[in-house]
Amino acid sequence: MHIREWRPDEYTAIESRGLVLSYAAILAHRGNVWFAVDPVTDSEYVVKALEKGDRELFILPWLLDHPALRNVVLPAEIITCEKSCLIIMPRLIPGTDLLFASHTPKHMTVMLHGFAGLIECVEVLHRNNIAHMDIDNENFVYADRDISFGSHFIKKGSVYLIDFGATRRFDSGPGTNVIIHDYKEAGGHYRPPEGKDAVDPYAYDIYSIGVNLKLCWEVSTVICQLYETLQLQ
Repeated sequence: MHIREWRPDEYTAIESRGLVLSYAAILAHRGNVWFAVDPVTDSEYVVKALEKGDRELFILPWLLDHPALRNVVLPAEIITCEKSCLIIMPRLIPGTDLLFASHTPKHMTVMLHGFAGLIECVEVLHRNNIAHMDIDNENFVYADRDISFGSHFIKKGSVYLIDFGATRRFDSGPGTNVIIHDYKEAGGHYRPPEGKDAVDPYAYDIYSIGVNLKLCWEVSTVICQLYETLQLQ
């Protein structure tokens, strides 16, 4: 996996907030996401580096400032450096961890709660004429405990969306014949069933949720069966 090198001014910005970088996030395909810790409080964070001009930087500040999205978009601090911006977020449990922990009825309940929260988040986006366009198990997180982050309080059980590089704003919401013809510019994790040339962004979000829920159920079923087999041995 490619690991992005940190620039001196980025290190300075991170250290000025009392944080220490620990290791890179394996699932970050661009190698630009690291975990960090505050050695005084033991609080854990995620630090994402984006080059200036990155698509996500055009929409994330607006999303963070939108009052209706306060419980949908994971709170973050954006730090401007010379050639990049750093996004510092509290470290929550990724959706992928919910998937692979679902080996008992209790864990399955947690996983389903996480997906219910994901659906609610997407519903709020759509009510505000926003399509995420990259719904995936890697792009939502779940709070397994109460967390304070600046002026924000994140309650245990809360679900938030992250990674908005493909996110779009529109003049109208679902059911109004919104179609995009530039899906290939950012795209999502899954090929749109109608093809890539003319995509309904809201329908694509719902389709992506369905793909992920089906995948989670299939994998969870296998994990549960394996767990039960091991318990009998």
